[in-house]
This record gives sequence, C-alpha cells and structure tokens, in this order.
Amino acid sequence: MDRAKPLMLWAAVLTALCLLVNSLILSLEAKRKEIATLRLVGLTKWGVVKIVFIESFLASFAGMVTGISVAMLSLYLYVKSDPATFPMGVAFAKGEIIASIISAIVISILSVLIILKKVLTLQVLDVADVPMSNRKRSVGMAVTFAFGVGAFVAVEVWGASLMKAFIPSPELPDAIVSLLPGGASSFDIEKLKNLPGVKKIAELQPLQLYFAEEGKREEKTVQGKMKARSNALLLASDWLPEFKFTQSDYASAKAKIMSSDSCIITDMMARARKLKVGDKIKLDSRGAVIELEVAGVVDLNWHMVTSRGLVRGLNRMPSFTDGPLFVSFDTIAAADFRPAQMVRMTHVWLDYEDKFLKENGVFPAGRKVEKSIGEALGNPPDFTTRLHSRDEIADGTLSHGANLIGAMARIPFIFLAVLSIGFVALLVAATDASKREYMTLRAVGATHAQIMYRLLKVALRAAGWGICFGVPGGALAGWLFTGMTRSAMSHWGLPPSFVVPYPVIVQGVMGAVLFMLLVSIPTSWILVKRVKV
Repeated sequence: MDRAKPLMLWAAVLTALCLLVNSLILSLEAKRKEIATLRLVGLTKWGVVKIVFIESFLASFAGMVTGISVAMLSLYLYVKSDPATFPMGVAFAKGEIIASIISAIVISILSVLIILKKVLTLQVLDVADVPMSNRKRSVGMAVTFAFGVGAFVAVEVWGASLMKAFIPSPELPDAIVSLLPGGASSFDIEKLKNLPGVKKIAELQPLQLYFAEEGKREEKTVQGKMKARSNALLLASDWLPEFKFTQSDYASAKAKIMSSDSCIITDMMARARKLKVGDKIKLDSRGAVIELEVAGVVDLNWHMVTSRGLVRGLNRMPSFTDGPLFVSFDTIAAADFRPAQMVRMTHVWLDYEDKFLKENGVFPAGRKVEKSIGEALGNPPDFTTRLHSRDEIADGTLSHGANLIGAMARIPFIFLAVLSIGFVALLVAATDASKREYMTLRAVGATHAQIMYRLLKVALRAAGWGICFGVPGGALAGWLFTGMTRSAMSHWGLPPSFVVPYPVIVQGVMGAVLFMLLVSIPTSWILVKRVKV
C-alpha cells in the first residue's frame, strides 16, 4: 500500500491539473467580452494574469477543502459501520492530508503557468471578436479525459503487472499443513494416509541454508540498512508435483534428485544467479559446504505459498529467501547439521478430492481437513495443526492480481467520476459559443432533443478521443512505474511482467462513459431548454 501511494498521488494531481487547466481556458473563453472591456479601460496583461491566478487559487482551494472533507467524512462513516474490522476506530493520515494541501497550491500555480502564454498573447480586439473554435474546446477536454482514464489504467496495470510473480502457480499442491513448533514423527504421519476428502498427501521437510560463495558478506540496502545474507529454501519430499519445466523435463529431473545430491530450482533463482542445468550450487551448513547440482528449472510462483505455509523462517533463519530448491530426503538429511533424533516432520502438503473441494469450497474444505489431521494425530500439545490453502492464498489475500492493494484498487474509479464533472464546463462553453446557431435552429423548427443531441456529440467526441489516447498511455505509464517499484524491492530475479487486466479496464472505461453521460445528459437538457427562439 505504501508503494501505491506515489502513483495514486501523481494520478490524482495530473487529473486535477488537467481539469483545472481546461476549466480556466473555458472560463477565459466565457469571459472574453468582460476581459475585453477591462483591457479597453486600461487593464494590463499582467492584470489579466492576476485575475486568472485568483480564479485558479480559489478553485483549487475550494476543491481541496471539499475533497478532504468528503474523504474524511466517508472514511469515518466507513470505519464506524464496521467496528469488528476496525476496533481502534478511524485514523487519519496527516502526511497525506498535508500532501493534498501542498498539491492544491502547486496545481493552482502550474495551471496558470501552463496557460500563461495564452493569457499574455490576448489582444483587445481578438478577445472581443474571435471566439474559440469547437475543435480546440473539445481537444482540451479530450486531453483532460485522457489523463484521467490514463491514471486509472496506470494504477490497474501497475497492480496486475507487479503481482503476477506472486500469484501462486496452480501446479503447487492444494494445501500445505504446518505442524509447529514441535512437529511429528514419520510414524505419526502414516496415520494421515486415508483422510476424508484428501486425494494425496506427503511429508514436506523444509531447511534454509545460506549460499556458501557469499561467505559472511553483508550488503547495504538503499536505505543504508544491512541486508542479510542470501539463502536457499530446501524442500524435501517423495512427491514432486507436476511443475512446468523450462530446463530439463519432469521424469529425468525427478530421477536425478532421487538418486544423487541434486536439486530443482525456479526460474527466478536461475535468472538471478545465472544458473542452468548441470551447474553447481554451494550451500553453507554450519561451516560445511554442501554442493548440489541443478537437475531442472521450473516456472513456479511460490512466494506467497511458502510465506503463508510457514515453511521458512524456522530454526532462527530469516523469513526472506531466494527461493526453493526441491531435493530428496537423503539430500536434506546430509545437509542438515542437527542430530537425527531432533529432526521431526513439521509439514505435509496435499491435494483434495475434486468432488470434496467442489462441494465444500476452499475455506470450508481446508477447515474440515485441518480438523481431521488434528484428530488423526491425537491433537498433541507439542504442536498446532494449521492448513494453508493455495487457492485461499490466491483469492483471499493481497496477491490477487490487480487487487494487490485490496479496496484501494477501486479508488481510481473515483478519478473517473470526478473527471466527468469537467464536461459541465465544456458543455456550458459550447452552448455559449453556439447560442446563435441554436436559436436559429429552434426558429426553423429543431426540437430540444435534436439540439441536445448536437451538444452531446461534443462530449462524446471528447470522451472517445480521451479513451483512445488514455488507455495505451496509462498502460505504458503503469508498466514503467512497475519497473521502478520492482527495482526498489529486495525480491531480485522477479520477471519483468506486463499484465493488462482487461476486464477491470473495460469496466473502468465503460464506467467513465457512464459517468460522463450521467453528467452530460441533464446538463445538456438544462442548457438547451434555456435557448430561446
């Protein structure tokens, strides 16, 4: 959520800036005769600039006060309506409020600077006689709409692209069960072979070891803190799931790890450490160097699964890791410095029966199997049974694609709703500029509906061009910001994914058009009704 704030703030600032600039330009157009009169009686160009700046500042100040007040009230009511989720009540982020106030001041100044040339080049006669063309008026609103839609698309593309590598791969087993802290013996695990609803279950033994080639070296991060040594997460099991192999193949890689000190690594580790099949990985086991040969490379997104499954961070090791190495029990036994009598089974992983999962659903199925495992093991006091479902992780946490930031991913829709208000200024200016034309049309028999349709075409044309430029521009901005975010993260080796969440973007674009129509239709009707013959 912290990494989302800069992108959202920039999106809001750009949207507000474009709206204000367009509104000021339309306001200048509407006040042409007034400004011309003031110029004729001695008002200087800088006097006009002063008028425009005051209007800009007042508009920004009013919008800032209204926006902050509505946001704080909405947050207060939202939190108050769900005390179970928010037991401590509402908390307002002072830093973001201050940033909004500063942004409003900066926006008011920038908006005047952007149109400064236009203001300074106004001539007395030009102001009085030459109206702005409909095309220029529409272009301004189209650019504004493009920035608003682009801001929405950028946030959604950023979230989806950034989190693609964290969404668990479907090739992973359905669930990991932790038996922590004490663990169970292999003889006790045999009692779990015939659990109701479980198709397959196997022991899973984790062990984290540092990379030997790094020695005791530590690196400073961007923030100046010391970065812990990199480590690998060894996962031993007799069951190797049907992973997607990018180097070697399933049969030969499995045979290799079961018959020798070899391992199967992920694409992320292969990319980060420039490894391939046949290369050696050296690990540090309390001073003893363990050498493993790479038997295969798999395309596997494992981050959230190993984190939520509690397979890392054991035995005083850090919770961060460069990734899993799939090995045999013999290999992990040779790499484990602990006495054999101290090593117990702390994890199992399993697949559900298809019918059982379909009838119960992910969450109820997990709770039922979790209860069955505890009962089969006699609910011993030296460990607690916890089941962590793969699909629960994918659909129920922050890793679910564009919903990375939970409810905050819906905030960009507000940009589109606010953006639609800008069409009011566009339609008012268009009506004022075409008033004589509309009066003539009414005189020759045109209906209110026909004139209203001509006015709506101006808004529809501006919205259409805005969408055409906003969607690709926003997608590019979101992808570039994804790269910036990835570079600041410690998860090196992540693939540079570019994901466009089409359903969400289509929903947003349709929503933008709907917001525009909801504002434009009644506005157009009111404006047209005021046109007299």
